[in-house]
Amino acid sequence: MTIDVKILQNTLCKAMCSEVRIREKTSELLAVDTPFTFPDGDQYQLYIKVMPGGLLRLTDMGHTLMHLSYEHDIDKFREGTRGALYEKIKSETSVEERDGSLCIDSSSERLASDIFRLGQAITNISDLTFLKRSRIESTFYDDLRESLFRFVPSENVTKDYLYKEMDNASDYPIDYRIEGKDAPVFLFGIPNRDKAKTVTIILEHLLRTQARFDSVVVFSDQSTLPRADLARLTNVSDIEVIPGAKKVKPLPTEIYKPFEVLNGKLLNKELELVIENAKRDGIRITTTNDGSQSAGRIRWVDKNHALDSQKVLSGYEMRIPVYTSVTVKYELLVNSNGQSSEAQYATIAHELALLYCGHFGSPDIKLWPDRQNLDHVAEEFEAESVSFLVCQRHGIQTTSPEYLSQYADGHDDIPSISMESVMKTAGLIETMSRERMKVRKQKI
Repeated sequence: MTIDVKILQNTLCKAMCSEVRIREKTSELLAVDTPFTFPDGDQYQLYIKVMPGGLLRLTDMGHTLMHLSYEHDIDKFREGTRGALYEKIKSETSVEERDGSLCIDSSSERLASDIFRLGQAITNISDLTFLKRSRIESTFYDDLRESLFRFVPSENVTKDYLYKEMDNASDYPIDYRIEGKDAPVFLFGIPNRDKAKTVTIILEHLLRTQARFDSVVVFSDQSTLPRADLARLTNVSDIEVIPGAKKVKPLPTEIYKPFEVLNGKLLNKELELVIENAKRDGIRITTTNDGSQSAGRIRWVDKNHALDSQKVLSGYEMRIPVYTSVTVKYELLVNSNGQSSEAQYATIAHELALLYCGHFGSPDIKLWPDRQNLDHVAEEFEAESVSFLVCQRHGIQTTSPEYLSQYADGHDDIPSISMESVMKTAGLIETMSRERMKVRKQKI
């Protein structure tokens, strides 16, 4: 088979260019839309600042580190193993950090390659939270030790403890022994599947030896463990013949299901209605089977699918349903993997709010405003506020207050948001969840 390299190159260039858009925010600031996303589905925030002398500064405007700070201590990225890797990533990609922003000074000739370099740097920096096994073990145990000694006096802790009353004790080391009131606490760190299996064996031998202890396990990422291994680890400490032995506790739900609602149930067909009504605005809502740390995302439909359409029920003639075709302009992906209908509904409300508050611009300001000049923090604050209001009106308690407080705790001022847009959008989504709405007459 002969491949025409020029044709292949032209095809790739067209496909890749269709995935990148430039939007004007102000006369000196351009937004760059790319297909690059974080594991939770949030899009990389890339901007071009027009500097004096024709210099083009490609920057994330601090979004990357702010995004990672929601779940991680950013100061740790500059220390120890992570710190060394962080500096190496910046050096290899020629990226500078200026007041928390990652940036590259570029020119019109180098801009395309620099966009990919900055995207690569952001990906690698984000991956510091998902390090390869050998590296994650070193940082995981560092973090575990630091957390332990923050709450427990060092004189009450013995590292790599051996239970001498057990045969071949050196084959069954215990990560930490902590002095307890009635019995010692044996603490184990679980960075991976192999360690989970080893700890299961150690606990089983301790129980057979009639050891008196309480057990605690700390997972690096419980979601990566096969269910069978996790069940065996849990069950082995469930034997009640040993006084003081407690069930090994898994991570709290908010860790392995961070987007799950806290309380409340959808009582009617709110989820089905909001998905159906979104079609009239050219929004296609589909489910994905992503990891637990992803909720959802909304984006423009790429040019390869620009002619896709959806059928929307517009009425009945002689009791026969009549449908209207509406061109798909936006794709809203919602993670259904382990997420309840209520959690999916909260995610959809958040992503729809990004559109209806005008953060993607507007096809017609009579439908919703064009407010593309907001920074990412303000956009997220508005969208999460809308999701909170909509869910509250349906009796669903979400983690929105904690999500919003994560920002408020680290900043002196609440971002400047439009309460009018928030309230109007919340009202629109609530209506979309309550009744079937008419197909729009305006062209969008």
